[in-house]
Amino acid sequence: MSKQTMINKTHIEGLLYQHSLSLKTSGENSKNPGTTFINGSIDVATDDACLNIVSVHFTYVTPKYAKSGSDNATFTTL
Repeated sequence: MSKQTMINKTHIEGLLYQHSLSLKTSGENSKNPGTTFINGSIDVATDDACLNIVSVHFTYVTPKYAKSGSDNATFTTL
């Protein structure tokens, strides 16, 4: 399978169980100094009894995409 045919996508549906998201700013030695970003995890309960919990980790979500400069909907949602 080549990179052109790979799809990096998932759909998780449920209730927000807990989160550890934080808003940060990149340091002066980073590739893009002074950039605001979100980092952390969300836990989603996928059943009504909250017995099945799916964790999703976000490492570096910025308000805008670096290449295109367009708004990043993931940042807005988080």
